[in-house]
Amino acid sequence: MRFRAPAAAICALYLLLAQGCGYLPSEMPGVKGRDSNGVLRHTTRCSNGARGFSHLTFADLFITTGDPDTPFRASDKLPQEYDVSAYVWSYKSCEGTPNCAGGGYFTLIERGPRGDYGTWVVTPQYPRIVVQSRCRDQLRTGERYRFSFSRGQMVGFNR
Repeated sequence: MRFRAPAAAICALYLLLAQGCGYLPSEMPGVKGRDSNGVLRHTTRCSNGARGFSHLTFADLFITTGDPDTPFRASDKLPQEYDVSAYVWSYKSCEGTPNCAGGGYFTLIERGPRGDYGTWVVTPQYPRIVVQSRCRDQLRTGERYRFSFSRGQMVGFNR
């Protein structure tokens, strides 16, 4: 089933108003490599490409818990350095927040149902990664990238 603009708007409004959805992995407090807001930081220049580390999938990054309040948790077996392919699903400006020096917030997802990005809706059933970066001109919403992470920080990316 494809979501059309009015249906997508209704779903988005519902998701904003829904209570008790639990936390997604990138929002869980105390996850290694994340700041107190659950955000991974991009610490290098925007021109740094992906490093070619071992490629992992979202299934490697997150473990399904079966708990409706916290449906995912970070894997205990993550290497120090890895690459992951992900879509940039959304961007949120950091203006008005106390930590704007790191740039805006990007939400990364693996893919939509059956690999279709166009039908994907953010729900607690799907993991996502939130990164903070000043690379607004290089990271485009709806595009797929290869991201490199080292010791809990994003260190490069490319298409």
